[in-house]
Amino acid sequence: MRNCLKILFLTALLFLVAGCSAPETLEAPDSVNLSNTVPIILVHGSGGNEHTLDEISENLQDKYHFSNEKLEVLISSKGELSYRGKLTKNAKHPIIAVAFEDNEAPISDWAKWLQTTTDDLEKHFKFKKMDGVGYSNGGLALSAYVQDNQATPRFQKIITLGAPFNDLSEEDNAGGADFKNVAHQTAMLKSFLSKKKQNPSDLEFLSIAGISDAEHNTDSIVPLQSALSSRLIFDNIHVYMEKIERGEEASHQTIFKSAESIELIHWFLAEYTSPEKPVYQLAK
Repeated sequence: MRNCLKILFLTALLFLVAGCSAPETLEAPDSVNLSNTVPIILVHGSGGNEHTLDEISENLQDKYHFSNEKLEVLISSKGELSYRGKLTKNAKHPIIAVAFEDNEAPISDWAKWLQTTTDDLEKHFKFKKMDGVGYSNGGLALSAYVQDNQATPRFQKIITLGAPFNDLSEEDNAGGADFKNVAHQTAMLKSFLSKKKQNPSDLEFLSIAGISDAEHNTDSIVPLQSALSSRLIFDNIHVYMEKIERGEEASHQTIFKSAESIELIHWFLAEYTSPEKPVYQLAK
């Protein structure tokens, strides 16, 4: 009797494991023409993976119904791509979660791998335009990408959350939101500034920064001025906007999944329409 119970238990366990197994990983997705829709590219931060920004994708799909399908793209340290999931001809603003195997690699490598990814996505799905959401260093990778890539598919909207455009030193970024320059420009910020002329003139950009530590003007990791140094880089594009979040949920560890951030992301991607004249809005 005990042996039979053991067998039944093991059989049930096998069914549970099979039911919870990860989706099949494919070298290439099924091709389908999605040239009439704009995908949303999600890019995690350092140490992250394809699930880091799940709260964003789940809300865009389940709460706002702005997106209806999702694909995961895994990028090896050699720049080789593999996929999980699929997109169909019925995809509407499909979410594409990009994950780097080397999730601590330099920003320049991430930007290069993003180009490999978007080239492959264009080949399989005929995308012409994309929207991007990047958390922390993922926001830096998207920003570096748009400065170096003018070919299709092009990003039309980018949202960054807690992206350290001037690194992490509080001394280099001393002060509040009302600034026209930082105390010290790091090598990273200088690199972005040196390529300002390469910014796409029609780009729309929303920079979200957090203050969870009001005494030091940081989100506990990224100083406010570093996150908002994006204003020094992207003041020559069609739309540049900023938003400062405050409070416990505005910490670096949670800003990408706060209710305020997700609402802002949906608004900027789904509801905000491009104005005729350029917009440059400082933080309030």
